[in-house]
Amino acid sequence: MDDSVTLPSFSQWVRGCGALLGLSMMVLGVVYSIRIFGWIVEGLKNPEVMGGILSKWETAMSDGEPYILNFAGGDLPLSKFCAVLVLAFGTWILVKIAFLFLSEGAKVISNTLGDQDAIKRILEHTFGPHKNRIPSEEDRLAQKKVVK
Repeated sequence: MDDSVTLPSFSQWVRGCGALLGLSMMVLGVVYSIRIFGWIVEGLKNPEVMGGILSKWETAMSDGEPYILNFAGGDLPLSKFCAVLVLAFGTWILVKIAFLFLSEGAKVISNTLGDQDAIKRILEHTFGPHKNRIPSEEDRLAQKKVVK
């Protein structure tokens, strides 16, 4: 058997699986974001399509009888407004979920493949080595003995 070929260790397999999980979460977030924004653009380009969806939501929410608010002696229909609010809130939730997939996938990739000490090294390079660090418990006990 050739000695130059080595199998990856278990930790490398786990890191690779974590990276694939993060990448798949990011791809899923991108796909959902594109689909959601495609629906929004389609609704803006063809309002008659959204009118049909809006009327279906209006009848589903109000059971066929529109919500009417008696305001200053006049009637103000609220069914369409409530349907628009429900659709807008649902779209907002879907966008948040899609962006959550993107950000959490990036965090998973960063945590599994990133250099854990990179931030510490950058800060030490920028601000210099730690001179005023918090002393350990042993150092504090030694200082108390010296003071007494």
